[in-house]
Amino acid sequence: DAVSTFAATVALKTTFVFVLAGALAFLLRRRSPAPRHLVWSFAFAGPIALPVASGLTPVTLPVLPAPPVAVPQTAADMTAPSDARIDGHDRMDVAGDPATSAPAGTTEAIVERSALSFDAGTALVLLWLAGVAVLLTRFGVGLRCVHGMVRRASPVSDDGWLRLADRIKQDGTRPGFALRVSDEVAMPFASGFVAPTIVLPAASVDWTDERREAVLLHELAHLSRGDLLMNALSHLARALHWFNPLAWHASHRLRIEGERSCDDAVLRRGKRASD
Repeated sequence: DAVSTFAATVALKTTFVFVLAGALAFLLRRRSPAPRHLVWSFAFAGPIALPVASGLTPVTLPVLPAPPVAVPQTAADMTAPSDARIDGHDRMDVAGDPATSAPAGTTEAIVERSALSFDAGTALVLLWLAGVAVLLTRFGVGLRCVHGMVRRASPVSDDGWLRLADRIKQDGTRPGFALRVSDEVAMPFASGFVAPTIVLPAASVDWTDERREAVLLHELAHLSRGDLLMNALSHLARALHWFNPLAWHASHRLRIEGERSCDDAVLRRGKRASD
């Protein structure tokens, strides 16, 4: 019962956080995407911190009814003669002694209901753990695949890309990143928490200078904004709350607003929106 109450409390609080984030993002719909991305980022920090905070905070939110509390017998009731009667009833019946006042079969029914409740609670916990394990395994396999693509990619040798990377590093946009090219990818992507790397598709050698700069600025914005870490946290929070459809919606919105925010970063560098 205590575990079920705790889980239900965390789930309700998490749902409230997602609903509040959605409302704030809706109010900011006419603003730039960066504030909306920040709202969804804070929304994903909540589901990770709530299990710990719920165990520490003195505020409780009762979700399930409290179990009945047995009333102990008084000393007078326990020492009263068995043949004492009050208004035609046994004294122990008036005191509520379960041995004499409980109907036949009540104890067996209580034990059976407890066993059924335990079995249902255990099944729900196992189902939740199975969902968490599947999503975390999927995320781990994805990270391993990305790491493999980055490791197999070759360093960029094109002079145009190298000159552009050096110019961006010199103006302080994002020092300390590596450029690699791969035949396995069709779109560029940024990767790496410790060693930031941008992987380009093989077709990028034929891109114009304007497109190269726009793509590189977009991917560097992902690195400088910390989008990789937030995306990883969203995967973790979504795995913990996989049963909540709002967690999936919030994860989707986080990525959309992150991409739009990086596009805005490119526009602020003088690129035209039409391009």
